[in-house]
Amino acid sequence: MHRQLGSLGRCRLRTYQLVSVSGMAAFLSVAIAAQSVTTASPGRQAAAEARPAAAARTEATARSSAAARSNSVAERLEPLLRRLSLPGQAFVGLAVADPDTGELLYTSSGNMLFVPASNTKLFATALALSRLGPDHRMETRLSMDGAFLPARGELRGHLILAGAGDPSISGRTYPYAAETARQRQDPLAALEPFADAVAARGIRVIHGDIIGDDTAYDWEPFREGWSQDDALYGYGAPVSALTVNDNALRMTIRPGAKAGEPAVIELTPEIGYFDVLNEVATVQGGAARMDWERLSAQRLLVVRGQLPAGSPAHAETVAVDDPALFAAHALRHLLLQKGVEVRGVARARHRMHFQPGTRDGETNQRPADSSLIHLRLSPPLAELLAVVNKESQNLHAEMLLLEVARAASGSGSRARAFQELSAFLREARIAPEAVRLADGSGLARLNLVSPEATVALLSAMWRGPHRAVWLASLPVGAAEGTLRNRFAGDARAAAILAKTGTLRGVIALSGYARTPSGRTLAFSAMVNNHGGPSSQSREFLDTIALELASLPE
Repeated sequence: MHRQLGSLGRCRLRTYQLVSVSGMAAFLSVAIAAQSVTTASPGRQAAAEARPAAAARTEATARSSAAARSNSVAERLEPLLRRLSLPGQAFVGLAVADPDTGELLYTSSGNMLFVPASNTKLFATALALSRLGPDHRMETRLSMDGAFLPARGELRGHLILAGAGDPSISGRTYPYAAETARQRQDPLAALEPFADAVAARGIRVIHGDIIGDDTAYDWEPFREGWSQDDALYGYGAPVSALTVNDNALRMTIRPGAKAGEPAVIELTPEIGYFDVLNEVATVQGGAARMDWERLSAQRLLVVRGQLPAGSPAHAETVAVDDPALFAAHALRHLLLQKGVEVRGVARARHRMHFQPGTRDGETNQRPADSSLIHLRLSPPLAELLAVVNKESQNLHAEMLLLEVARAASGSGSRARAFQELSAFLREARIAPEAVRLADGSGLARLNLVSPEATVALLSAMWRGPHRAVWLASLPVGAAEGTLRNRFAGDARAAAILAKTGTLRGVIALSGYARTPSGRTLAFSAMVNNHGGPSSQSREFLDTIALELASLPE
């Protein structure tokens, strides 16, 4: 590892350019002022002539202070990094900046590109907060299409559940609270009011279908760079403008009462979306073994393996294949529970990215007031961001990218989302070649980001108008989200707000550390190509973060 305190890092070059431009602007303003006071008194003229010198002294003092801060950070980090160096072929990148100025204080391979894992979410959430604002909400509408005969309680047409990017239709509690983050209510609780509204309208029979409409976003459910296996699990759930229960089911597998009996498999919520072929046996002794596959064409889960009698239950989060269809099935299930007869089927309506309309020629148009049955507003964006960054929620991060595109253009397309991201990075003065993203969640290994670009982003958000909301979205060390079990109870952990990132061979930690003097540092540390245990990389990065939170000033 080596220190780069000169002008090698792009961020540092940019910082000095900004200081220089600022100093030049001050010089020009003083020169113009001096020109305009040629008839002023000698005292005023002397004061005017003194201003450039004062500005130069101020700039020199700032440079001297920055150099002292850089040396202070380097003096503490370099011995630590030499002592902690990871074995094997691991690549380590580290950058530390003063977020008040954007000044790069320390960098070691910080201008190199790394797979950032879920540190990618920092870019997606920063873009969403900057473009949409903390009070932005998404709508979900239930409307009827066809003739309603109130006297007979009959709807001779369809019900249309149209999503527009609300990720919160689930059993999750908002606003985020660490003590309840892992608790879940009924996964369909947020969908219940839609079914209640149908019954309250007096609709007792629906002759048509229940349509899940996600045409607010292009139907591009999976991202380039995701592995085939990712799509089976909740963390790789397909992306859709209409999302219920994070587009996933919980599958619980329990051993039978005795050896030789089949295991017991339960899906939650159980709405009849998947059939299950149970090939899991209960055995006497031995190890638990499990594998499963999803046959989307038949909506069939095939589960194979064995569980020892008396062993604990095994649980998996299973992604659905078509979120809009799943939402339609869930609503149909609730309507039937409430005594509403549904003679049609559940079906989905998508819009392909190459089509201006939808698959069946219809569009996600806002219904007339007379056809609107129920409207749900999501929690404000500020509350949604906390779940994304604290719990590292992949699906929600992808949805926020598309929501930015929809707000900008009326259409939630992946291509437009990345156009907006590129513009945002330019505004934040982050070099485009230092941020190459294929998704918004970090699941894709095609993502490449430099630690220097990451601290530049963190510095821009620190100086931006939504600092408080941004900071509140990040996990607190040893207390919240993905940092709840980190830092081994160290008292300094409370001074760390940071986003984690984890893939096989990849560990990242980027955020802010507050020193005992109250000064805040922005940092980004990334490890790639580490073949050892992930706990080793995590401890390495945690030690760096704690050291930054201990720097004297």
